Amino acid sequence: MRKIFTTLNLLLLFCVTSIFAAPAGTWRLYNSYTNITKVEPFGNHVFVLCDGNLFSYNTTDQSVAEHNKLTGLTSQNIINIAACKTAKKLLIIYEDFTIDFLPTDFEKEITTIVGLKEKITAKDKTITDIRINGKYAYLTTQEIGTLKINTLNNTIEETYTHGETIPDDERTTMTIDEYKALSGDAKPDGPSDNNFFRLYLNSGRLYATSGIADGPTLDVRPNAIHYLELNDLNWKDVPIPDVADKSSPFNTILCMAFDPADASHFFVGTSFGILEYKNYNIYKTYNTENSTLKYNEIFQQNTFISSLLYDSNKNLWAFNGFFNLLPINKMDASGNWEVINRQTNKKNTQNRSLEGAFISKSNGLLWFSNSNWDRSGLYSYNMDTQILNSYIEFVNQDGQLVNNNPYFFRPVEDANGNIWIPTTNGPVYLSSEDIAEKRCIFTQPKINRDDDTDLADYLLGEVYCYVIAIDKAQRKWIGTKDAGVFLINNDNSQEVAHFTTENSPLPSNEIYDIVIDENTGIVYFATVKGLCSYQTDITSDYGTLNEDNIYSYPNPVSPDYTGPITIKGLYDQCQIKITTSSGYIVHKGIVSGGSYQWDGCDQNGDRVASGVYMVLVETPEGSKGCVTKIAMLK
Repeated sequence: MRKIFTTLNLLLLFCVTSIFAAPAGTWRLYNSYTNITKVEPFGNHVFVLCDGNLFSYNTTDQSVAEHNKLTGLTSQNIINIAACKTAKKLLIIYEDFTIDFLPTDFEKEITTIVGLKEKITAKDKTITDIRINGKYAYLTTQEIGTLKINTLNNTIEETYTHGETIPDDERTTMTIDEYKALSGDAKPDGPSDNNFFRLYLNSGRLYATSGIADGPTLDVRPNAIHYLELNDLNWKDVPIPDVADKSSPFNTILCMAFDPADASHFFVGTSFGILEYKNYNIYKTYNTENSTLKYNEIFQQNTFISSLLYDSNKNLWAFNGFFNLLPINKMDASGNWEVINRQTNKKNTQNRSLEGAFISKSNGLLWFSNSNWDRSGLYSYNMDTQILNSYIEFVNQDGQLVNNNPYFFRPVEDANGNIWIPTTNGPVYLSSEDIAEKRCIFTQPKINRDDDTDLADYLLGEVYCYVIAIDKAQRKWIGTKDAGVFLINNDNSQEVAHFTTENSPLPSNEIYDIVIDENTGIVYFATVKGLCSYQTDITSDYGTLNEDNIYSYPNPVSPDYTGPITIKGLYDQCQIKITTSSGYIVHKGIVSGGSYQWDGCDQNGDRVASGVYMVLVETPEGSKGCVTKIAMLK
């Protein structure tokens, strides 16, 4: 039996092969399997540790199978594995010192011990050696001795001090080269590494830059541009030329911008200039010698292009980070460059990472943010008048400071023209009315307390928020530094869901980016430890009730099926009634999102009898009718 994660009545874990066939609530992990570090043979399987992830190779049928949080493992970032013949289990040791026991027949329950993880000590717990002898596993640590683990009952029986004799290792060994020779280097498909920073959707592909962890940390990552073909889930990398200045303290790929008229034409912002691609081949590079780009004033020999935007007039807008004056660079369709310098605040202090540039659909202004340790802010730029507006006073609708100086990250616009900004003190927005009146008032949404008072708290007011994405239903997906992902409803009054590593397959609670595929309703999360996705019930046709697009699954419903029956193609706040063919109501409810789930039971909680059931819907506008039918079989 495998472990199942559940959260807030959402069905989370179904293993599927097609990205388009996944029911609402389905998670998917996109793990890298590039660099093999450990091989453990056991019977007709070989377990392979690769980039901190695990898969098995079946020597009988030459198939490979991934083992991760979707199949019941506890965590991500595996650092070691060891097979125990006596217990018929694979020991899996994680970076945080959690230990899983995976039964090698894959049918029994995965068990976990956390004794080493939870041991409070100043000593180094790093595991330096693993030996398997009979039913015991001996794990030698750097400073606290050797743990003797009974693999049959999954307990730590005792701890030996350094210097005591440890039994010999009885395991059968296999080298990495031997595995490659045996299997032909068989691996699951996946990205070339687990480094994901910024995500982009363009013409049926998901792109990701490896990036620099700018904000939470300043760690350098290997250069990479991954992309996923969404129709067949095939991973590839965009080739990167060796044009980086090796003396630069940062050498990294940061952001992208796409030609709206040509999917094969795009630009990449880096720490060493801008790369222009055509048909995935490097076409041209731009740096301080052939453009208005400049080396920044803190990390010399580093251009740090933190945001790019390609507009409908074929102008490329590029933002240099780390300057006192705001350097907006623009290259027109003919390749001519100009730089627009503007003072960003009265102190004229250092800008940092200018990010999230987009052109508003409601007011036509170019918006972006500045994340700065001395003066953060939100900015709008009128491309016609060249007037820059700065929003750097952090007063909310109550006249209170959001914070003395919160970090402001990438802005995003909702359907009402409000500009949302994730900050170190929760999400805030600049309303369309305040924008029109040129008022610098940031609204902090409030959630009423669930008590007898009339008091309310600011939405996620104490949470370090790093990214916001808004779906077609105007729900906010908020990624945080260390608290996972929050889903907030369309009027900002309720927390719909909160995903963390503890209750979902999220690889990490530190979220770098979120993008939503409006065609499929899939939300992609870039985390500090890799990429995953979640299937929502909101798609591009959300808000329109077209009976031709409404269907239920499974349908017909077999007698042994006890899971939820999902009705797709609806939209938020529709009233739904399920009746017998004679019109007797067996179930009713209100749709939240674009689908509805029925448990197959009547209003008393009893399973309904076999027969055909009508699904009746009334929209908020008052339209009524039967939209689909569900057959319940004996």
